[in-house]
Amino acid sequence: MSFKFLVDALRAVQNRFDPDSARRQRACLEQLARLAFPLNEVTARYHDSLLFLAAHPQSRGLERRVAAELARLERFLRARRHERA
Repeated sequence: MSFKFLVDALRAVQNRFDPDSARRQRACLEQLARLAFPLNEVTARYHDSLLFLAAHPQSRGLERRVAAELARLERFLRARRHERA
């Protein structure tokens, strides 16, 4: 599945707070964690979703997964900034 497809799927369930939505959020995050970040607006939308999920985690596991993805995104953006400098 593409990064965009998974981000769209995550965004479709990010503000739902039931067990099925939590399972779908976790599945999307696990798959997204294996993909490279694209250099387009989809990464910005993913960042927005991660911030929302960090503010409203449904479980400790999701909270840890979101934190790991935010850290991975930060490393990616720092590396991109140093490449352009």
